[in-house]
Amino acid sequence: MADQPTTEAPKVPTKNDPVSTPMSDLLKDGHVEAAMMDASGGFYIIETSKGRYRCEVENMSGKPATSQCYSIS
Repeated sequence: MADQPTTEAPKVPTKNDPVSTPMSDLLKDGHVEAAMMDASGGFYIIETSKGRYRCEVENMSGKPATSQCYSIS
């Protein structure tokens, strides 16, 4: 098998600023672009008219789910 050239994504500076806007409010103004979830939580990438956000969701057994979103663009 021939060697495959290695391709790496270019290093692009990305914002990662916490925002106080609840995930539910971001979804009212935007849409989910990508999601990765399991029973204990996961990540959402949400795009709105004001930019893109990464939301981390924690779903601990017996407790209400919590989320924290970060501005990434």
